[in-house]
Amino acid sequence: MLNGRVAKRGRQVSFMETECHVDGKLVATAKVTKAMLKLPK
Repeated sequence: MLNGRVAKRGRQVSFMETECHVDGKLVATAKVTKAMLKLPK
């Protein structure tokens, strides 16, 4: 089972986390940092 969430969301940067469980045991985690950029028109 995969569970993901936004750990913190700011105006320009967001932090996300995901956990993977198999048979009730935590087998993997992932953390991502994303920058939100405004593109020029």
